[in-house]
Amino acid sequence: MSKFDFFPSLPLRDIVIFPSMIVPLFVGRNKSIRALNEVMKTNKKIILVTQKNAEVDDPSSEDLYTFGCESKVLQLLKLPDGTIKVLVEGIERVRILECKEDKDKEYLTIATEIVKDKIDSKEDLLAFSIAIVRKLEKLTNLSKKISFDLMTDLKDKKDPSRIADHIAAQLNISIFEKQKLLETIDLKSRLEKLMDLINNEINVIGVERKIRGRVKNQMEKTQREYYLNEQMKAIQNELGELEDGENETSHLQKSILKAKMSKEATKKCLSELKKLKSMSSMSAEATVVRNYLDWMVELPWNNKEKQVVSISIEEAKKTVEIVKGYGVKSNFVVGDLVDLTTINKIKEAAEKLGTPSVLINNAAIRIQDDFEKITYEDWKKVMAVNVDASFLCTQALIGYMTKQKWGRVINIGGISGHIGAKTRAHVVTSKAALVGLTKAISMEFLERGVTCNCVVPGFIVDFDSKETALKGHWLKHPQTPNLVLNRFGKPDEVAEVIANLCKKEADYINGQTLHVSGGSFTP
Repeated sequence: MSKFDFFPSLPLRDIVIFPSMIVPLFVGRNKSIRALNEVMKTNKKIILVTQKNAEVDDPSSEDLYTFGCESKVLQLLKLPDGTIKVLVEGIERVRILECKEDKDKEYLTIATEIVKDKIDSKEDLLAFSIAIVRKLEKLTNLSKKISFDLMTDLKDKKDPSRIADHIAAQLNISIFEKQKLLETIDLKSRLEKLMDLINNEINVIGVERKIRGRVKNQMEKTQREYYLNEQMKAIQNELGELEDGENETSHLQKSILKAKMSKEATKKCLSELKKLKSMSSMSAEATVVRNYLDWMVELPWNNKEKQVVSISIEEAKKTVEIVKGYGVKSNFVVGDLVDLTTINKIKEAAEKLGTPSVLINNAAIRIQDDFEKITYEDWKKVMAVNVDASFLCTQALIGYMTKQKWGRVINIGGISGHIGAKTRAHVVTSKAALVGLTKAISMEFLERGVTCNCVVPGFIVDFDSKETALKGHWLKHPQTPNLVLNRFGKPDEVAEVIANLCKKEADYINGQTLHVSGGSFTP
């Protein structure tokens, strides 16, 4: 028999309840409904605790955070669709001592202990909390996301603890950040975190306003330039300076058609040309598109003697701008993956986004040289990027996955690690090492819900790649793997395998090396 008193609990998917917080909840899970019906028969006391992963439908004790809120049901309303609308009030911050399933009543019960705030100097903290309220008022004036009534209520409060909890409940931050505030017992530390969060939000809003202002000014400038350019074209037509409608876009179109590109590349270029026609010739975006089309036209599509060996950083930046035009949203961290400072940045980004579930280690470099000429510095550089980076990134993020008992780690290998390659001994060794790292991770985290697999692409080429222009040459190259299908692979074919490994249904695939090489290599 347990020495603790157990109370009905209500697991929460996407909200954290703080003491003194009054909030309506919509409840639809059978266990939660049974728990609510039970508390309405007694003292209306219920333990509210947030799930680590909102997608879990039947959470156990391991799926819940260790801190919650002892609460009281104020009102309960049964809706026609079978769900329940309930109004609850947070009473006390509590630490979870033990959880168990009530077999008779079929809902989760929790034993808790009340946790009081650690307070050194209440007077100093009151002054600090008042300063935070003033800072929040500044944020409210900027964002209008917090009601006037709430601000008035906060100004009247004299309890720093209640002020902190009220503000934490209203801030537009992640569930993970709110849970961290709930678990911060030292009141001074909690207030300091709140001040940092509010300052960060104010800074973000300030930057967003600057960006919006710049964008607005740029749009006005672009519209003015477009109008003037159209007028200039009309004047030139009248003066006969544009003979037979010959202009830049028509010249580009002819060049695209003469370049003898692949069908996919031609289609892409004509699409970009269509967008270019609708832009102001003086706009920044038009410059990016024009440079992209010039670059595509100049590729040696029909010349097998020329080889393109590098693309400048500036060209890469232009490509990034083009990608942005497709509406793809992402977050990124700039840095060196073998630098611990960068790894810490990645961890910080992960915490802001919420618990990471999938990690794809895709960093790699290839330095080519005869075996006798490979320097030790080049050897270390290749090993660092191709192996160490995967180790460091996985080590930094896998702890988050084990806490939720679900995650996917996918290392991107290389076929050279299995078939060998001339002049790339360090690369071949690094790719083989990555397979070993994959097996080690898969075994160690086998029972903690995290799988680790290695995907090995064959000879993959995108139609936007300059190497595509030399397809015929590379198919006959002595170091090209045996292409059973007599063609290169496509990036989408690799991506499809990776996407399938990321699914929940792929739990039974672990520690494997999957080759996407069209049969070029069979273990």
